[in-house]
Amino acid sequence: MAAFAFLYLILIIYSVVLRLSVRTQIKENGSVGLFYKIQTSTVIVISLASGTALNYLFAQTAVEWLFQYIPTIICVAILVVWQRTKVHNAT
Repeated sequence: MAAFAFLYLILIIYSVVLRLSVRTQIKENGSVGLFYKIQTSTVIVISLASGTALNYLFAQTAVEWLFQYIPTIICVAILVVWQRTKVHNAT
């Protein structure tokens, strides 16, 4: 169980570092590159797989299943970049 906690801690720290590394690109363009999307997908898949593994190993009720996905939700909340729509004024 401690190994999963360590993995989640590393994933959350990596998510924050990854998000901060593309901060200027997000401010300028409002979008991110393909490399960021691949890294984000990898972090989310690893986090989701870890939560699922914990569920099968330790969870006994549905409520316990939900608690195992909290770190995945945290990673997704950190990494999701909403695309800005640019509005052009028609004159």
